Amino acid sequence: MARHPRLDVQVAYCSLSGAEPAHDPEFGTVVQWDVPLLDGYPWIEVPNRGNGSESFWGLRNPDLWKLIRSGNFDALLCLTGYRRASF
Repeated sequence: MARHPRLDVQVAYCSLSGAEPAHDPEFGTVVQWDVPLLDGYPWIEVPNRGNGSESFWGLRNPDLWKLIRSGNFDALLCLTGYRRASF
């Protein structure tokens, strides 16, 4: 989709867990992607004010709403659902 000439894609990450080394409680170890999954498309990191845990308050990104309101986007895709405060 990032290469399609009629689409202007902007990806916003609420956490870079995985892109940067981070403890994964399900695996019980530090995990980091072994391929560059952030290459090839525009993305930004929205600062996380949460505690980073796997709880509801682990992701609390108050600037996300500002980005959505000011971005004039045609569509929004949320890949986490209602598991975190940000979503």
